Amino acid sequence: MQALEDWLTAKAKLYHDYMIKRGKLEEGLEKKTLRGLLAENYQAMIKSEYGEVAKLRFPHVAYGQDVNSKTFKQSYP
Repeated sequence: MQALEDWLTAKAKLYHDYMIKRGKLEEGLEKKTLRGLLAENYQAMIKSEYGEVAKLRFPHVAYGQDVNSKTFKQSYP
């Protein structure tokens, strides 16, 4: 469980650094939204070695959505 907490802390720090530099991104790079970044991080967390712990700690109910759909992959609990 502590390893997951450390992983989440590292992701939060990366997000903080990204937001500091967001206004200075190179031309043509797409700015990420908070919602998009949370969904991306959630999917990465589920696919990482912490996947089973993450599913228990952050259950995601999709009510009929296909887990392989784009909509599901852009959502998070």
